[in-house]
Amino acid sequence: MHLELTFVDRTPSRACAAVTLGVWAASTLVSIAVSQIFLLVSGTFFVYGWLRKLHPIRLPPILLPVSAFVITTFVSLVLSPDPAQGAPSIRKLVLFLSILLVASVFRNSAEIAHVLTGIVTISAMAAVLSFWQLAENLRTVSAMERTHGLNASEAYSYFIYGKRMTGFMSHWMTFGGEQMMVFSMMTSLLLFSRYGRKKWWWVSYVLIGLSLILSCVRSAWVGGVVALGFLLYLRAKKWLICLPLLILVLGFVLPWEIAYRGRTVLDLTGESRLFQWRTGWKMIKTHPWQGVGPNRISTTFDQYKPQGEPTPPGWHGHLHNNFIQFAAERGIPCMIAFSWLMGTWGYRLLSLGRIRTDSFEQALCWGGCACVLALVAAGLFEFNFGDSEVLMLFLFLGTAPFVLTKTWQHGQ
Repeated sequence: MHLELTFVDRTPSRACAAVTLGVWAASTLVSIAVSQIFLLVSGTFFVYGWLRKLHPIRLPPILLPVSAFVITTFVSLVLSPDPAQGAPSIRKLVLFLSILLVASVFRNSAEIAHVLTGIVTISAMAAVLSFWQLAENLRTVSAMERTHGLNASEAYSYFIYGKRMTGFMSHWMTFGGEQMMVFSMMTSLLLFSRYGRKKWWWVSYVLIGLSLILSCVRSAWVGGVVALGFLLYLRAKKWLICLPLLILVLGFVLPWEIAYRGRTVLDLTGESRLFQWRTGWKMIKTHPWQGVGPNRISTTFDQYKPQGEPTPPGWHGHLHNNFIQFAAERGIPCMIAFSWLMGTWGYRLLSLGRIRTDSFEQALCWGGCACVLALVAAGLFEFNFGDSEVLMLFLFLGTAPFVLTKTWQHGQ
């Protein structure tokens, strides 16, 4: 029998980089510190092999808009009144190197599938943990109602603004954003690929979907519904009728605190977000080209907020909208670059999915496109592109399909 030595066998540095990069992607659901350590280790292995000319660097088809986003961010930093304050935003740009790593390190869909299995497993575990956290929170609210005689409004406020479900994360917004991403990719894999025949994947899907619903993160709900609607449209347009029916059923069966939260999704009266967006608009009109400077929203907020109006309760460290955030913080050119990036990313993945014949590869591409849509839709109400854990998970899920654009063969 003829045995051929594969490219992977001859490059142990590539194999080590692939393993550690896979651990990086999965560990984004557990710890930002652990994930970034594995990202550094993977990059070290890959650079070592690249310097020895054992494997090339592959440039994904979103390189131009990524470069434009990075360049406009640096221009805003240079023109900022306090460049040192923008250092955290610049350090976060280092995470974009993971795009090159994912596109260059992984060789085929089988390797991506192994990483996705790890991500789904950890996400399902986080969902189970979050159910226990929710039960504890509901018990606390019930005890407060009995002890202090809280009315419905007070009980709701305590439930929503207390400690909600966080899974392995430190904040519910991060947890909701990550579960939204995994839910979007899993929906595509279950609808379009052989994973639809795996029972434990359906069990994990139900757990992850339920944790997304019970998280009460409304922006993640919006993103999840948009991703689900997009994928149902691709599968069969008539299935879109399932969306309003599902929402209607959930409104009757969920605890009243969560059902009420759902009814406030589109009710922005009294929302601090409107106040923040108006503040951001004033920043944009005053500094249209360079913004107020990276990471300077919180320090300049009082200067640009609507005068003569009480500041509504809420956290005003960012503007709860990706597009307004980048335009106000880094200027309109950066916002345009971000829009170009998201548009190109989604279009490339959608186009790639249309030409793939393998069901898993097609599902992977359309799942990546669903993640882009989910991030953009949720980002209309939250600055999720600034959440490192959500961003890292998105960078993997959105870049992984680009591995399919080239077949890695022996002798390459």
